[in-house]
Amino acid sequence: MANAMNVVPDRWEGRRWLRPLGRAHRTALLIAAADAATREAFGHPRESVEVWVDETVRAARDGLRVGSRFDFVLFAKSESGGGRTLVGAVTLVFDAVYPQVATLAYWIEASNRGRGHATSACRSVLRLGFDQLGASRVTTAVRAENLASARVLARLGFRPSPVDGRFTLTRADLIAGPACREGETVLTIRSAQRAALQAAVDRRFVRTVVTRARAAFPRTLAAETMELERVALEALERARRHALRSDADLAAFVELALLVSPRFDEHPTVAAALRVAGGAPERRMASVLAAVPADVWSAAARPR
Repeated sequence: MANAMNVVPDRWEGRRWLRPLGRAHRTALLIAAADAATREAFGHPRESVEVWVDETVRAARDGLRVGSRFDFVLFAKSESGGGRTLVGAVTLVFDAVYPQVATLAYWIEASNRGRGHATSACRSVLRLGFDQLGASRVTTAVRAENLASARVLARLGFRPSPVDGRFTLTRADLIAGPACREGETVLTIRSAQRAALQAAVDRRFVRTVVTRARAAFPRTLAAETMELERVALEALERARRHALRSDADLAAFVELALLVSPRFDEHPTVAAALRVAGGAPERRMASVLAAVPADVWSAAARPR
């Protein structure tokens, strides 16, 4: 999971682009959702199209705020000219109980199907999920008669489950899947969207760290999840002020804040070790742990 968004800011290049879904896309979504085939895919009758679009926009906003849902609209270069047309959407929803498990959903407007849009766009969102949002497994489901979507999932590396018929993908499956023939889909972020998306990524990061630490030390971390995540978010911000950048270093810093003390780094010995930590740039916290004696960690755990 990366600690900063590795995306292209507000740049339109190539054939396809993903943008975080927002209120500004409501009209384009209404036009796309008016298509009967799109409505059928989601089981929405015509009279509920506006309700569905408004619920989608609201769910995208609320889900991003808490880091549980990531919605993107897909644009493609118009066949008739140089313009851009909204041709679909891709969503990744994280499980509330198992925060490293996500569900993928997507739709493509009927007249734009069969052009590789779904495979390319889903691949980009899945990479984001595995590399930056902390997903370890992604699941999805398709109707038995939807052979086109089943082929898309196969190209992405999803494996069908013999138990419930759902499809499952790991990062290794995605990497080992067939080579991309459909061209890349670029995720573009406006400056106004970047802060909200980064905040959501941070929430995903600390949720993963908290879940892992709680599983390893259930008695030590008995506080409410919301309180632990608040402490973890504050620790993540301080870790960046110490110029820690790698996922391993950030996770180690946050875990120490949870297990030792929320402000363990204020102890003079720890603070000095953080300033002079050597070693590989992505493993600075390993140097800190090696340099600080056990009695200092005990002292850092006591209220100051």
